[in-house]
Amino acid sequence: MMPSDIREAIIAEQGSYGLIICNINDREKTEFLLKKMPEGNLFNFKPFLERESEEIVRGTQNEVLIVKNYLDRKGMKDCIVNRY
Repeated sequence: MMPSDIREAIIAEQGSYGLIICNINDREKTEFLLKKMPEGNLFNFKPFLERESEEIVRGTQNEVLIVKNYLDRKGMKDCIVNRY
């Protein structure tokens, strides 16, 4: 867990990133995998898990890439990273 002031400074300097699911048919499998993610914090995935958003997670580039790499390893390769 990164301290919030450091996280905010990184986002202010580099921008925020989001991980978007591309294939809506993979939503249920993605939800299942996120709930099983060992280093995941379900609060970070709340809008996605409550079906309020197609964005899986938003944060620093590294935070988003950690989730993307985890999903890639589990066979969920149909996600894209956006920079905001």
